[in-house]
Amino acid sequence: MSTNTALMSLQDELAQLSKTVSKPSGFNIKLSNKVFTLPDGNSSDKPIDVIILDWRNVNLYYPNVYNSQAPEGPACFAIGKIIDELSPTDVDEPVAPTCAVCKFNEFGSGANGRGKACKNTVKIAVVPVDATDETQPWIISIPPTSLTEWGNYVNTLGNSMGMLPVQVITQIGFDANSSFPKLKFGNPQPHDLIDVAMTLRPAAMTLLEATPSK
Repeated sequence: MSTNTALMSLQDELAQLSKTVSKPSGFNIKLSNKVFTLPDGNSSDKPIDVIILDWRNVNLYYPNVYNSQAPEGPACFAIGKIIDELSPTDVDEPVAPTCAVCKFNEFGSGANGRGKACKNTVKIAVVPVDATDETQPWIISIPPTSLTEWGNYVNTLGNSMGMLPVQVITQIGFDANSSFPKLKFGNPQPHDLIDVAMTLRPAAMTLLEATPSK
């Protein structure tokens, strides 16, 4: 077989590649070692440009130490848009009637008297800048250490630009000066995909309000 024939054969095989393996599944963008791993299998240590469709504040209480061999779901959790109104959602034995009065949601309740025993995070639903009406939203769980950056970004958009995250393209990257994966949000740019974004919002809300998994 000649080199050209072999190359053509490989190109034909490459064209059929997507039909020979299972499609990637899941909706979460993983953050590890300052690398974004997308649900489609691609990964990048560079900032990503996305449209943030919506978000939810999420509180998660795990009473036991995490065991990768036998992961457990949260014993108590709350999901909502308004922080002051967060309360346990579909929980058999809630720790407290609301997060505002929960002892595990107080600073100092964590291990060795540091932080909170209840993990406070924010989940954001995003799509790439080339999204269409058929695009599947993805989810990013913002680490507690990045919540200040998230809050500052959203407040700046609203107060200085009079815009919501869904109205702009947001660049999300890792803080190069941080020893742990800390997210940075910035470079907001208005876009003309608001109709697409609003069409995808119901699907985003379904993912954002889903019961937390293990």
